[in-house]
Amino acid sequence: MSGTKQDGVKLASIAGLGQRDRAQDARFSARFRNVQEKARLRLMDVLARMFDQADDALFEMADRSPSNHDQNIYFESMRELRIKRRGMEMEFVQIYDLVFRQLENTTEVIVEPEADAASLSLVNDNEIEEVLAVEGMVTRSMTECADELSLLSMRFDSLLNRVPITIANNPIGPQQICDAFAQTCGKLDVDIKARLLVLKLFDIFVVRELPKLYQTLNRDLAEEGVLTNISLADRAPRDRPQAAGSSSAAPDDENYAGSGLGTNTDGMFSELQGLLQRAGGFNAGRSAEGVGRDGQAGTGQVQIVRRAMVLDLLTNLQNYLPGAATDDSGYLSDLPERQDLRKLIEETLNQDAEEGRYALGEVDEDAINIVSLLFQFVLEDDNLPVPLKSLLSQLQVPMAKVALIDKSFFGKNSHPARKLLNQMAHAGIGWSPSGKADRDFLYRKFKQSVETILNTFDDDIGIFQSVLADFLSFMENERRRANIVEQRTLDTAKGRERAEIAQDTVAATIDACTAGKSLPGVVSELLQHAWSKVLFLIYAREGETSGTWKAACRVMDELIWSVQPKPTAPERQRLTTLQPGLFKSIRSGLSRVGFSHFAMNHFFEQLEAIYSCLLEQPTATTDSSAAASREQASGTTLDDMLSSGKTHSDVPNLKSVPESPLVPGSGGAANNEDVLNENDENDDVDEAMLSAVDSLSTGSWVQFNQGEEASFRCRLAAVLKPSGRYIFVNRTGKKVAEWTREQLASNVAKDIVKLLDDRQLFDRALESVISQLQQSQQ
Repeated sequence: MSGTKQDGVKLASIAGLGQRDRAQDARFSARFRNVQEKARLRLMDVLARMFDQADDALFEMADRSPSNHDQNIYFESMRELRIKRRGMEMEFVQIYDLVFRQLENTTEVIVEPEADAASLSLVNDNEIEEVLAVEGMVTRSMTECADELSLLSMRFDSLLNRVPITIANNPIGPQQICDAFAQTCGKLDVDIKARLLVLKLFDIFVVRELPKLYQTLNRDLAEEGVLTNISLADRAPRDRPQAAGSSSAAPDDENYAGSGLGTNTDGMFSELQGLLQRAGGFNAGRSAEGVGRDGQAGTGQVQIVRRAMVLDLLTNLQNYLPGAATDDSGYLSDLPERQDLRKLIEETLNQDAEEGRYALGEVDEDAINIVSLLFQFVLEDDNLPVPLKSLLSQLQVPMAKVALIDKSFFGKNSHPARKLLNQMAHAGIGWSPSGKADRDFLYRKFKQSVETILNTFDDDIGIFQSVLADFLSFMENERRRANIVEQRTLDTAKGRERAEIAQDTVAATIDACTAGKSLPGVVSELLQHAWSKVLFLIYAREGETSGTWKAACRVMDELIWSVQPKPTAPERQRLTTLQPGLFKSIRSGLSRVGFSHFAMNHFFEQLEAIYSCLLEQPTATTDSSAAASREQASGTTLDDMLSSGKTHSDVPNLKSVPESPLVPGSGGAANNEDVLNENDENDDVDEAMLSAVDSLSTGSWVQFNQGEEASFRCRLAAVLKPSGRYIFVNRTGKKVAEWTREQLASNVAKDIVKLLDDRQLFDRALESVISQLQQSQQ
């Protein structure tokens, strides 16, 4: 009984806590909706001002236009904008409110769906211009509003206990606001010039007002008690004691050097340190100098250096790294020499020491040694090009500082320093040098990110988060541009493949229908060079299961039957009945592919001549001599008509039928592509190579070696069905290679194509270090 009462008390307590939590959530939700309302009113105000100015701006552009055509464009745009303004304002508000509702009603992070092939199949240059204009607004605004938007996101996150609110998914962030207006602009049926002008006005009157909006909302929320004391300017001093896992330095405890791992211990670091200790060899220099693994002095007097001093020394090294050589294009051309950081630090410490020696503490030494092993892997990794490896190697000293400050760096996948290294390496795997380094956007972003770390990183790990956000924003813009180009590339490749399949199907169908049949040359030529295009067009548009395809095949069958000998009266009677409808069907089909009416009339004249011969053929009971005299009188015998490859001299060349734009070889984008279909011979293909090819997934990177010096990297964009062709694009989305499964396997076997490992660099490096330490124990 007592147990029942206790359970009842527990349940009552839990219920009370739940009611209080719900009440607190309700207060937080009310504040969140209040912010939503304030921001909506402000955005609608500036949006209305933008529409007011748009009318004047369009009129001014029309007034300055050099031609009547351009004037009409702007005047029509003015009228369109006036008519649809109210609807656009309402749709913008609806999209704005929908983003807030999604955040309030979900417990999962909302991920924008990738654009599918159908949605991008009709992308044209005008749409690309519009996309790039929106991206430019977002990128600039994200940079200008970074601080205020970050604070606002933190406050939103504290109010909404459902999904993490970040700069990326903040409901009033530049990305959401600009995307909402871009979607709203879809209602406008105006020229691209006017559309871009409207987007520019939105940038001026709305987007550039966002910093003020964020400042106002941050101030209001702070006054209401929401994270009142937070500030991006708050940074912990290096020597201030911090909790485990903090982004600032660990406390400088006098007994720290001999106390094991200290307060920043992480599970992965503990495992690595254990492997390092059991492996031996890495610390042989320490033992020779009289310092034991316990951090205590041996035969000489050795003083363990405090971590703050180690960090200061590393900061000095970080700022004075030796520069690497560059080639004529400005790219780094070689890898830096490996540096023993531990030895370099201790030599620096002891160069002016008069008495005794200085040495690193056990934990600091192990952390630095592990980072050195990780970067040894980076320098030896063939998956990254040399110029980018050389840039990444400059991060060794900053990463060593991170490892001293925060041991979770080794085991926490989401650690900003670790994520930055992974993201930069992943972006660099598909990079190849092109032109000059100062015009290579990705290389410049790599260099800028590394230099920002080297020049600004002291002891605040938050700098890695800032550089990471900037780098991800840059790569997202690059990805969007590449996706647009890539989708157009794939659409072209898929269209060409569909055309080839259609062409093969049409040829097989005609061959099957004409097999064993003797046809007049004019009919044979019509089927091969004219009716084949009718079948091709129907197949490409409707497929071979459609009723139109079956009807076209039936017309072909009837045409072939109609020119075969007719020895019986019923057959001749059927031919007479069939002829009008057959001519009508043939004329209709040929008209669909632009067949010349002049050529069509000549063909029907020849067909009628053939039918006259067939209808005058003797039956089994007719005197053959009479029939022969009639054939002689006509001047052309039936055998002449049925002689394959022979036509009457007045029949035009049917091969001159205009090419359908869908027919391969008629001229198109495919002819201008840089397609590398080399090594058709597949002598070296074996099951192992085929298995390696089959393991490739969309997005996998390979390196194509054209010679000793020339090579480039490309990514698998798609495997086309049913042909099984592998389409590869470069990092900008342009097609650079196309191989069959067997061709690709042959290229892999010959080392013409090298499969690259695009797994996370830090994870691969960590696996290598663990394997290396384990092997050294054996």
